[in-house]
Amino acid sequence: MRTIDDDKKDYMREHLHYEIEMLRFTHDRLKSISSQMLANALMESFVVHARNLMDFFYNQLDPKCFSAADFLPTGDPAAQKASFGDAGKAYGLVHNQTLHLGQRRPTLDKDKVGPDERQTLRDAIESQIPAFEAALLSDYKTIWDETKRRSEAEKKRQAEMLQFSSGTPTATGASHGVTGPDDPNRSRLK
Repeated sequence: MRTIDDDKKDYMREHLHYEIEMLRFTHDRLKSISSQMLANALMESFVVHARNLMDFFYNQLDPKCFSAADFLPTGDPAAQKASFGDAGKAYGLVHNQTLHLGQRRPTLDKDKVGPDERQTLRDAIESQIPAFEAALLSDYKTIWDETKRRSEAEKKRQAEMLQFSSGTPTATGASHGVTGPDDPNRSRLK
């Protein structure tokens, strides 16, 4: 029979890193998108992950959801419910603009979540991660570190695959793209 500890370990192993990686990915991609439809899709993804992580790291206690406090020693400062501080306004905009079809949904660009608010949310989340990592209970710290290593290895593998498929030179100077007969990087093996 599954226990709450099993669920917490699965959450640590699977979901928390995913939320962080997707927040970072969408935040970074939004800086260089020219298509409005793609920007809207990335924005919606960003705000969902931002809200989830703000609620998690700032311990906005919902009995149906895990929060940082569930993985930390009782009484640790990182386990206390915290104010969103400067990120509170951006968090409120996220709710009004994207997460609800409410009457207060903004229509003017100046009232919508923009690059500054996105950065504020990301900074607020990123600022919580070091204290969380440092205070993790040992069982969860082991899972967190293993998942973090796998995530970094996967990102490196994906970057290498992208480099390979695009034909860009690697650190050794060899090109992994299609080469012609006069290409100096072409293998001479028969």
